Amino acid sequence: MYKCFEAQTRERERESSSRLISSPSIASGHNVSSPSRSTSGARGWVDTTSALQVKLTTANSANISVTNNTNSNVSVIASERSERCKTRRSRSFFSDDESFHAFSNAKDTHPQTPSAKERVFKKQSHHHLSAKILLAKVAIISGLFCQALVATDFTGSMSASELQNRLQSDNDKTYNFGTTNAKLSVGAGTVSKTFTTYSSLNFLNTSASSTTFDFTGVGYSSIVLSGGTSIGGLILKGSFSGGVSVSGGASVGGEGISLNDTSNISSLTIGGAGSFVSKIRSSGTVNYNDQTKNATLTGFGKIGTLTVGTAGVFSPYLGSTYLRADITNLNIHSISLTINASSTAWNSVPRTDALKGQHITISNSTGAIGDRIKIGDGSIYLSIGPNAQAGSWYNYQYLVLTNDGNTYNPNYKIGYSSITAAPGVSIKEGETGFILEADVATSYGAGVYRSLALSYMRRQAMTQNILDTMTTKTFHSDRYYNQEVELRLIQYDMSRLTNRSSKFAKQTRKNQVKIDKMRDKLAKLTLEQSKGQNLDKGYNNFEVIDQLDVMFIPYTGRRDWRVFALPYAVHSFVDMGAKSSAIEYAGGALVGLQRNLKASGIVGAYMGYEFSHADTTLAGAPATVQTNSIQAGLNYFKTFAITSKIWEGFIKATIRGGADLPQFRFEAGGKTNKIDSDSKNSSVPLMYSVGAEVRGGFTFYYFKRNSYLSPEVGLSYDMLSSFPMKFMKPVIPIDGVDFMPLGANEYYNSIYWHLPQLSAAVRYYKMWGNKFRTNLKVGVKYNIINGKQASFRIGESEDFKNTGKITLPAVYGNLALDFIWMIKKNHELSFGYDGLFYASTFAKEKNAQGQSVKTDDWFNGVTTTLNLKYAYWFGGTDYVKDKDGNAISRSALENSQKKSKPKKPKKSKKKIYYIDE
Repeated sequence: MYKCFEAQTRERERESSSRLISSPSIASGHNVSSPSRSTSGARGWVDTTSALQVKLTTANSANISVTNNTNSNVSVIASERSERCKTRRSRSFFSDDESFHAFSNAKDTHPQTPSAKERVFKKQSHHHLSAKILLAKVAIISGLFCQALVATDFTGSMSASELQNRLQSDNDKTYNFGTTNAKLSVGAGTVSKTFTTYSSLNFLNTSASSTTFDFTGVGYSSIVLSGGTSIGGLILKGSFSGGVSVSGGASVGGEGISLNDTSNISSLTIGGAGSFVSKIRSSGTVNYNDQTKNATLTGFGKIGTLTVGTAGVFSPYLGSTYLRADITNLNIHSISLTINASSTAWNSVPRTDALKGQHITISNSTGAIGDRIKIGDGSIYLSIGPNAQAGSWYNYQYLVLTNDGNTYNPNYKIGYSSITAAPGVSIKEGETGFILEADVATSYGAGVYRSLALSYMRRQAMTQNILDTMTTKTFHSDRYYNQEVELRLIQYDMSRLTNRSSKFAKQTRKNQVKIDKMRDKLAKLTLEQSKGQNLDKGYNNFEVIDQLDVMFIPYTGRRDWRVFALPYAVHSFVDMGAKSSAIEYAGGALVGLQRNLKASGIVGAYMGYEFSHADTTLAGAPATVQTNSIQAGLNYFKTFAITSKIWEGFIKATIRGGADLPQFRFEAGGKTNKIDSDSKNSSVPLMYSVGAEVRGGFTFYYFKRNSYLSPEVGLSYDMLSSFPMKFMKPVIPIDGVDFMPLGANEYYNSIYWHLPQLSAAVRYYKMWGNKFRTNLKVGVKYNIINGKQASFRIGESEDFKNTGKITLPAVYGNLALDFIWMIKKNHELSFGYDGLFYASTFAKEKNAQGQSVKTDDWFNGVTTTLNLKYAYWFGGTDYVKDKDGNAISRSALENSQKKSKPKKPKKSKKKIYYIDE
């Protein structure tokens, strides 16, 4: 029975398969016939290849109709748009061959028995149907995926009308206004476009500060502004269910974001440092009912969730905090609020747009504050406006107002924990309110001063460390050799004078005086040499030091000049407290020249140039300080012999000066803000410095180990001064009202830093063969005065003026390591690392939110320097010999061989009289 059932089932499958394969194919336009069968004797085989010689097509190039079990047609129509996609950006998932291998059920089989013939079509017919349905589904997905991948890019420069025309002629789903590598610049005007559902608009790198974009969305459309994009305005109509985002330093200028009664935005997010929207406005009207205490909005656009700011980052995200929109939920992570009115006017219901913009004012009633309005701890940054009142109390409950400014909720705890002082401001806490005060220690200028002081102190400490191997003992002392030469010359002159005979007693007495002086000098030299003579070990200390100089200072013969060049690169990281930090990159070069004065010491001069770029943060917001600096100095080095030991004492001195040209930039309010000079003597900010340093120490030679150890101590003084400066803050005109999101202008007096320092260091120098050496130095510096009083004011009046202390590092530690290579005769190349570590304090305090944070006088950091040094010795006098074969200097020989010129007979002034005979 089972076999009978199996046979019947097999027969039905065979018939079904035959009908399916022999049915006409609409896709190809060909008839697909049954497989042809050919037999050879008792055997036969099925050629399925010939049975399926069908023109295969992909879903992108043809219409596919498939008949399912219910005789209903499933049609897949590849649109002309999908075909265009294939040639522009992407292609179908599979080529024709790939489609055949992936979806064809035909197989090349060669059955040798009748049972094998039956097994050829054993697969059920719905598998063939499923393959075609799967092909249809892939075609649909491929078309949608192609549309998602393809985007229209707008780059280059064009007018607003040109961009308008290009937008209207394109119906893609994704539009990129500028790309990461290509910028879009648009002229003044208005660009309009109505988008279909699932449209995505990406402003990646757009400069269109005079262009207004008027967009109408349908369904799930979205807009993203990022990458430093700047546009003049954004008008949003219709539905944007995908949301609108302004981030990555993007800004929407004077027109802001405008809505109408059709606007429905699911979410509007404004975040990221430097991002800015001047205003959020709806064109409707507000009617407030005093009895119901509710406002009725007519013609207002709706925003589901408005999110403002990035937690912990100070930036004026909104030019005006008067939010004229129907907002369901409001999330505040960081927002800047400038108080620009007296306490009496501010602590009342605002009746003007100017006053409403000094509060966080919402047009509608969003329910109880705290339910749909969420304010993060310390998220409201308070700045001082030109008309703020010093010493007056401002109430917490008026920070956030609803119903177009008519309602506040005294039950909600908006208190001291909700606010944070903006740069240059300090807040005096009260139970129900606060007082605004100026604070120079946290001001913008203080950040600049500290960055400049960091750059200067780092540069001076680093320069001296780098120059240490360049300005130390760089010439042979030749003490023993010079003593020997001088002894021989004295002996030669004594013998010459002793053997000279003269018949004049006066000349004999002169010669005797010279001989006596020479004898005294000879006795001193002999005594000095005898002190340096080591009787136990049988050598002279002076001679050993001369030989060590030849090893440690790699030049041959006698050289009196040395030139060096020193390029370097710097990286610094500085932690300047809870509200500021800095990362500095710098590069520069030093060049110098030295002269060997032999017994009188070594003198030299150097000069250098440096460019530094410091990325700093002020209350979490980015700022940039760039500095061009020049420096120059003179240095002197001299050794003193320690006759009884293989030691040397030394002293070195430096005088230096320089000038810095700083440029401060702070991206805020959609603009680049700068600190300028406030001096009549200079139109640019300028800092200059002078300083001097004296160090002394000993050098202990370990000649058996080819090394020496050199400890030293020093005292230095530097004076750093700057011209008066001013910070003119941005003014944003909105609907006829001027808003200052960063507060009033700041003015800084000139400042003088007096920086005396004590230092101590030890250096270890070692040779490794004849070609290589290493130099290791470890040191510490102490800033005797590590703070300076500075004064500034906010605004034009003297009400907000403050004098405070700006802190610098108290202790510096440095580590230097050099790898020195003697390239060839008289040439030296070295690669060096120099690390500078500094700190002022590690104290912490409790902030308004009860958190333990760093104090504002932190100045802790590390500087890493890599440098390359090249030195070349040249000039000077080589060894020469006199007539007797003694080695003496060329100059000494020339002096000894000078012949005295015969004196001309003086003419007698006596008159001669002739007597006639």
